[in-house]
Amino acid sequence: MAKDAKGHGSEKRGTAANVQQAYKNAAKFGPNHPSVGRSLRAAAKSELAALGAHSTGVAAVGQSAPPPIDRAKLNRTYNRNENNNYHSENIALLTKNFGTADEHAKAQEIVAERNKQGGLPTSTKNVPDVRGWQYGIHQKYIGQLTGNANG
Repeated sequence: MAKDAKGHGSEKRGTAANVQQAYKNAAKFGPNHPSVGRSLRAAAKSELAALGAHSTGVAAVGQSAPPPIDRAKLNRTYNRNENNNYHSENIALLTKNFGTADEHAKAQEIVAERNKQGGLPTSTKNVPDVRGWQYGIHQKYIGQLTGNANG
């Protein structure tokens, strides 16, 4: 287990190379350096894209069935985001893999607005109560991620 500048361990096994580089930058420049947060968010975003599109729907006529969800990989990404306090990204992750296209669009809107404002907005154009909506989405889909029907 590698140690950061303050002597704390980091869980780096199985992470993408860009995430490992972001941890190295955090150790080198300190956790408050502006590029550290950006690189970790970019790594989380690229992993979210790599997990694939919404894959629980029925295939349209003439299209092949969507690939099965790799729950282990999805769970690792979810846990890494939770450890980095990327809760909005996790809502986007859940809606992308288990939700509807409309829910995913709303989640992406919230992430974009949060990045623009520098903090979680209380409301957006399509979501009047962001925190309540995110909580509802989390409760609705976390059971599908963990395999626990109760959530």
